[in-house]
Amino acid sequence: MTVRTAAFALVLVVALAAAACGDAPETPDPTPATTPVVASPTPTPETAPSPTLTATPAPSPETGAAQDSDASPATDRDVLIAFYHATGGPSWTTNTNWLSESPLAEWHGVTADAAGRVTELRLEVNGLVGLIPPELGRLSKLRVLVLSGNFDLQGPIPPELGRLVSLRELSLTGNWLTGPIPPELGSLTNLQILRLTGNRLTGAIPPELGRLSDLVELSLLSNQLTGEIPSELGNLSKLAVLWLSDNQLHGAIPPELSRLSKLTQLMLDINQLSGEIPSDLGQLSNLQLLGLSENQLRGAIPPALSRLAELAVLWLNDNELGGEIPPALGELAKLKTLDLANNQLTGCIPDGLQDVEDNDLATLGLPFC
Repeated sequence: MTVRTAAFALVLVVALAAAACGDAPETPDPTPATTPVVASPTPTPETAPSPTLTATPAPSPETGAAQDSDASPATDRDVLIAFYHATGGPSWTTNTNWLSESPLAEWHGVTADAAGRVTELRLEVNGLVGLIPPELGRLSKLRVLVLSGNFDLQGPIPPELGRLVSLRELSLTGNWLTGPIPPELGSLTNLQILRLTGNRLTGAIPPELGRLSDLVELSLLSNQLTGEIPSELGNLSKLAVLWLSDNQLHGAIPPELSRLSKLTQLMLDINQLSGEIPSDLGQLSNLQLLGLSENQLRGAIPPALSRLAELAVLWLNDNELGGEIPPALGELAKLKTLDLANNQLTGCIPDGLQDVEDNDLATLGLPFC
């Protein structure tokens, strides 16, 4: 793990511990702590792209809670009681009113509608332990599930969460979850935020995630995911943030990612990606951060990247890139952070790049043009 990755992970954990309950807990700007702040504000996945969650359909009484075809009827209260016992409720940091006769809306971390149906469950950084119980899949009116920062919450992500068809946000960041990402999550067609960063998840990224047509943020940073990046992710037309860094992904960067016209952050660094950088990425006109460092990318830096007029951060270091630096990169007026170190670049450094506030040009050993 590099200094940049370690610093980012540390800032992420600190942010989780300090997060306040709201529509979306705040996380750090992806620019590393050692990098000056970008002058043109770079949206962070926990802030700018986070949508306002839309209203839920008309509620049904709590006593008519979701029923599975293969399970006995259960009220939302029953589900929460099962969740409490499965995750060490007596030892939680805060468990006010849990298991009491108080309305569910008065239980710590629970939001309920007028009919008593649970619509939000927010228990981040609350000392949860054990496994996420599959019973959560019966909270059919649930719109927000945030269990981030519970470092002893372990085991697999229950496939039953794929039944939460009203879910808008699923945040399980900073736990100790293992196993694969369930392909059943591809059934959550109303999902806008999916955050699974900082766990021990393994296996491939399910191509079924490409069905999440409302998704604005997909954050799978810092896991142990393998396989190739699914080309189906190019179908996520509303996606603004795609974080896949610090995994074990291999293969080529899918050119289909160039269809993500609203993308502002693309982080694929610290993987085992190979092949050339697709020139089609130059079509991402809203892109502000592009991280491709610490892979096995070859070939030349595509001149098409010079069309990324909004680009503020460009990390291409520690690859096997060769050839000359495209002269037009020096025309990227908003570029504030540039890292090209540890490649096989030749020629000279284009005019304009020396004005980038945070650059590594002195390490390249190349003259200015």
